[in-house]
Amino acid sequence: MQEAQQLANALLQLDGVEGVVLSKRLQGRALAPDLAVYLAKQDVQGDVQGDVQGDVQGEEGEKEQHGSATATYRLVVRLGLDVQELLVTSDMGREEFKGVLGDAVASMSFVV
Repeated sequence: MQEAQQLANALLQLDGVEGVVLSKRLQGRALAPDLAVYLAKQDVQGDVQGDVQGDVQGEEGEKEQHGSATATYRLVVRLGLDVQELLVTSDMGREEFKGVLGDAVASMSFVV
C-alpha cells in the first residue's frame, strides 16, 4: 500500500522514531474513501523485529536512542479497501507521538 509506505518514510524522518515495520496487510469489506490512520489503544508488547518481516529502516539502520524507554505503537492505515498495519518504535510518549503522527499525516500529499 503506497500510502502506508509514504507514512512510514515520513515517520522515519522524525526525531524520536527509531523504526517502522510494515506488518499485516489485508483487504477490508467496507470502502474508506479517504485516508484514515488509527492508533491502537494498547502498545505492542515483545520483540517487534523478531515477529514481523518487511522492516523499513532509516538511513543507517537503527536510529540512536535518546536515553528514555522505547515503546512500539500499532497504527492501522486504511484507504479504499486496503488495510495496512504499521508498527512504530519510538522513544516518545504516547501523547507526544499522537501529535507528531497527526502532523506527519497532515503534511503528506496524496494523488488518488
